Amino acid sequence: MDNTIDGLGKTIPAIVTPWNYTGLDRQGLENVIRNISALPAFVAMGLTGEGQNLDLRTKMDIVKLLGARTAEKPYTIVAVLDRDIINAAATALFALEHDMHLQMFAPEMIEDRNPDSAVHYIINKTYGGAKFIIYENPQLRARPNDAPLGIEFYQRWARHENIAGAKYSGKDPAFFRELCSLRNSKFKVYLGNDSLIRDTIHQGVEADGVISGLASYKPQLFIDYQRDRKEAVLREIEEFGRTLPSNGDVVQGLKNGFYAQGTINSPDKVTR
Repeated sequence: MDNTIDGLGKTIPAIVTPWNYTGLDRQGLENVIRNISALPAFVAMGLTGEGQNLDLRTKMDIVKLLGARTAEKPYTIVAVLDRDIINAAATALFALEHDMHLQMFAPEMIEDRNPDSAVHYIINKTYGGAKFIIYENPQLRARPNDAPLGIEFYQRWARHENIAGAKYSGKDPAFFRELCSLRNSKFKVYLGNDSLIRDTIHQGVEADGVISGLASYKPQLFIDYQRDRKEAVLREIEEFGRTLPSNGDVVQGLKNGFYAQGTINSPDKVTR
């Protein structure tokens, strides 16, 4: 597959991990991917995919399943969300061995001060042109109320040959504007918080695209918006974002919707 981040498109869906009483719903996963086949790429095992709750064995099963189709589109971006650095390294290396060369790490994992750490080793090796995206999301921090790593962190890593971009899922449009100022041909910036789309437009901020769980359910809405930027389509995305969550839980809302469609076999969330 193409190991560069170019050509991933302006809409990258983040997919759920279908789950039932036996564990991973493999057919459901194939069905969810089929739903986004019009788009060039997707993210697996991110927060939408409950990657933080998947054990290492299940992650490897998902990687093997997805790795078997890496020659096809859409391409897979593997999110590595483990707070345990050993498990994170194991997931990343296993994905690389299965030709999945686009990955996302939480910034705190990359910020590890030990230059000999396993994650630094992976990032600093080329592995056939592997590229990594920094995944900024408050939910990934050891202490969620901590401030994000400053713009200096991103300025430093944006110069690294194997760091290809950043996804911002925070709530601060001013910080996102700073992050977008780092965009260039080798460092892409993606918006991961759908509620900031309107704010960034009003500020004249242009990102390289969005990475969105909502886009996995209604991909055509996002395709239409990125093509035409029509206000009516943006309002529909915003309304969808307000009505989809189940008791404030977007992942559960997505699973309920896919289950009602018959796309997945159960609306269950991941259990260890």
